[in-house]
Amino acid sequence: MISQRWVDASDPEKPHPTEAQVASLLEDLGFDSMPGSFFGWRHRGERIVILDAKPDNFIETDEGIVPIDLQMACEEKSPLFTKLTGGASRPAVSEPAAPNVVWRCTNPDCPAQVRGRIEHWCWRGAMDIEGGGEALVAQLVQHGLARDPADLYKLTQDELLQLERMGEKSAQNFLAAVEASKSRDLWRLLHGLGILHVGVGVAKALARSFRDLDQLMHAPLDELNAVEDIGEVIAQSLVQWFGDSRNRDLIERLRKAGVSFQSSLYQPARRATGAFTGKIFVLTGTLPTLTREEATAKIESLGGKVSSSVSKKTDYVLAGDDAGSKLEKAQKLGVPTIDEKEFLRRCEEGTRNGEH
Repeated sequence: MISQRWVDASDPEKPHPTEAQVASLLEDLGFDSMPGSFFGWRHRGERIVILDAKPDNFIETDEGIVPIDLQMACEEKSPLFTKLTGGASRPAVSEPAAPNVVWRCTNPDCPAQVRGRIEHWCWRGAMDIEGGGEALVAQLVQHGLARDPADLYKLTQDELLQLERMGEKSAQNFLAAVEASKSRDLWRLLHGLGILHVGVGVAKALARSFRDLDQLMHAPLDELNAVEDIGEVIAQSLVQWFGDSRNRDLIERLRKAGVSFQSSLYQPARRATGAFTGKIFVLTGTLPTLTREEATAKIESLGGKVSSSVSKKTDYVLAGDDAGSKLEKAQKLGVPTIDEKEFLRRCEEGTRNGEH
């Protein structure tokens, strides 16, 4: 794990790079984004995986973009590791003692684990609780106000006002965001729970196959294995996670707090009939008005799929500004490239045709 907190940003008002800048950096270094994960990247040549390449985990300095809090799994010490970190990093816990080892803290009460679980729950790609960032979560854990996501739903305004830099308006806004998160869809909840191997893509695949969390929790291993995009490793991970008494207790406390367990993506006897049915899209660069999540949602709502890498099976590359190596590869393979304007036109046309 790279952890170097004290790095001078070139612009203190906007210290972090954009998602497109991070993607461009990693693509130039030979990484491809991992399917089912917005922020996971795997190197094409060396055996290196980056687990959480969120823009907030990088700082834009005068020397370039550098990571400040990044989890990496490496088979062995690599020149690429030094190139990415600039030689200034230090292990936050410890380095692997042998090749092919990925270290994970197994103590669920470890403060770093507790903070990480709550931050992940609040993240915009999970339960989307605005204000639930690193600084606030650290204080909540430090003051014993939250030890897991369920505790967020018991917080009071008086408790929040005791924290540093927390005014009445900020406290009200955060509590409103927590309340709004109760109605999030099942796939967001599944991703927010932090189950091993369950990224956004896997969470959505599960949400399409199970109507609610209770049905998923009680699904046998063979039923999970049969779900599209779910293999034996992921199925085993789900069974193990739901079999843990602490996790079951967490789910019951979330239920009592009023968090929705329902899936709006559930499609029994699934039959895709949208304009993008059977089409595979790859996204690259920064789109003028849409985020990657919004573009992905539009594609999936019309029956399409989003892949992380370009191949001969790719039907379209949706390209924005600062597109990286994916655009070049698409051009070499002759894969059609469209911009946001054309993409939105096709979405509108597909939606209109679907109404008839």
